[in-house]
Amino acid sequence: MPTITDPDNLFDTGDDSAGKSIHIDTALRTIKIRNNSAAPQGPVLDQTGVTLQALYSFLKEEWKDDPNNKSLIAYPFPLVAITPEQFEWRYGWSPADDSSRSLIRTAGWREFGTDDATQLREYIGTISLGNIDGDQNQDDAGDQDTVYYGWFNATTGVAVAGPFDYDFPGPVNQAVQTQGNADNGNFDRRGNTLRLFVRQPAKTFDQTDTVDIGLVAGSTLPYNTQRFPLVENEDLKITGTGGVSDAIIEAARGDGEKYTSNGDGSTIEYLATDQSSSTFGYAEDLFGGSQDFGVKIRSASGVDGTTSLTNQELYAWVQYSLRQDSDIASGSTSLTGKLADELLAFVGDTLTTKQVTNIEQSGVKTGTAITNINASDINNTQLLPTGASATLKRFPFSTNIQVSFSQDILDDGADAKVFLYYDHTRDYSVGAEIGTSIAISDVGANGAQDSANFTLNGAVSPTPLLRTGTPAGLNPAVEADAYFRTHLNAGTGANHNVIWKVTTIYDSTTFAAITIDDTVAPVDATLSTTGDAIYTHPINSPAALLLDSASVINPNSISEAAISTLASGNLDGQSRFNLTYAFDNNSQKDRETSQPFTANVRALGLESGQWVETTATISQVNTNAISVVSPVERNYANPA
Repeated sequence: MPTITDPDNLFDTGDDSAGKSIHIDTALRTIKIRNNSAAPQGPVLDQTGVTLQALYSFLKEEWKDDPNNKSLIAYPFPLVAITPEQFEWRYGWSPADDSSRSLIRTAGWREFGTDDATQLREYIGTISLGNIDGDQNQDDAGDQDTVYYGWFNATTGVAVAGPFDYDFPGPVNQAVQTQGNADNGNFDRRGNTLRLFVRQPAKTFDQTDTVDIGLVAGSTLPYNTQRFPLVENEDLKITGTGGVSDAIIEAARGDGEKYTSNGDGSTIEYLATDQSSSTFGYAEDLFGGSQDFGVKIRSASGVDGTTSLTNQELYAWVQYSLRQDSDIASGSTSLTGKLADELLAFVGDTLTTKQVTNIEQSGVKTGTAITNINASDINNTQLLPTGASATLKRFPFSTNIQVSFSQDILDDGADAKVFLYYDHTRDYSVGAEIGTSIAISDVGANGAQDSANFTLNGAVSPTPLLRTGTPAGLNPAVEADAYFRTHLNAGTGANHNVIWKVTTIYDSTTFAAITIDDTVAPVDATLSTTGDAIYTHPINSPAALLLDSASVINPNSISEAAISTLASGNLDGQSRFNLTYAFDNNSQKDRETSQPFTANVRALGLESGQWVETTATISQVNTNAISVVSPVERNYANPA
């Protein structure tokens, strides 16, 4: 039945019978509260308990009417009610035992000795708000999840006592002792922080404490009822695809096994001083620069000590560790898993870290880093560094460019090749990049080619001309930087969609160029509409640029990784060519980092596949898939 709130549902008789829910013992000055659901004599009081307000009201009626002839009025009344949820047991009266105390609901209280001055005990009432699977009587089907709590130093945040389980599963409504004199525990935790946890296998974690609900850290905790938001749900990152159960982890905890507990696998380390991410061995440091962290989680399989766990495997192992009533910290530090702050959380498919109480730094909140991250998960990992205003930091994004082929060209095997080019490295577009317009004037014959003067009008930033430093725009002195393509969206100026070579740069806004072929006849025009642009390092010119892979240390050197022979050793198990591309950090020539671009894939075989080209937009996604379909080669001949 639900918690008793009506005094009419309580029952006391003269003797201490197991079938009665209440027994008033005037000799001992105790009030026994009993679960009488097994053989009730009167209304049932079960594990759902009784509110102290209902008990107080019942005792008032008993003292007034004295139905069991106990001469109750001859004794001082047991309770002083301050509010419906805050009481004091006076004149030596108290609950008969801890079993009675555990059945009191929606109340905090103090207990005093017979002198009505000596405080013996104090309790804070705790109620959880939110879904917790289970019920106090445990008579419903399904999970019976139990919340637990711990005590923490209000200044350092370090655990001082616990963990302690609540007496009943499901949502919490039970008092927690905060003080006891020498005969009742001999402790005083009213100046500490009380923290509630729910951490069950395959469920999301939650924790909340007295500071979270508005009680000032270090102030004396009240003896009334406090409500704590606390919720759990199914953890789809453990129960779903790629998830790892407790059973899998526990079956591989031995030496040399994947989730070993001997330190050769994944570890959690609390650092005495923060360390920079630049020292963590990342192939590329965090996007935007190095950050400081006070906790390091190393992702590694205990089978070889180096192979990284996937993000889901690491998350499951960390969550498992945080449910252990044992030390989980590597090194000399000792930290009980169940009392440690949460370290990780998934936001969608992205694994994120949290700021946590660092026991090696006197409880200072420090950021958490993950090291040895699985390469396939680097784009889906974000770290929260130390700092009051810190925000999640991601790694430079890398994308897998995955090219698949029709069977005709695959049949050529080692006689087939694929090339990955930029269609162009950068577009300097009207409005967004180079001002109001691009004027093309004085178009005329120049030997076998046409020539023209170009003027960039309006505010010019950035300009493709006279660029300094690494970014290489247009430069007539360097053959690989001297070519560009004009792009007009529509109109008579469409003839200008041709490739030019810069011959002279006059200043940051004017230059001269010649066409490299005469297939069209350019005329004087002004590029001034949205989409009109100058494209640098265009395909089909001597400035055409192969894509570098992410592994190339110098991203401005042309990489042979963008050229592949389609032999079996260069393809994956599904006959695809893969190239890892540093989307955020690759700045070949004047390519603008972190921006989508058009790639041009060219492939050809000999006897089976014809020459073919395909263009595709490369964007910030984990995998950019490109399909290349080659016509059947019917005309190649190379007689022996």
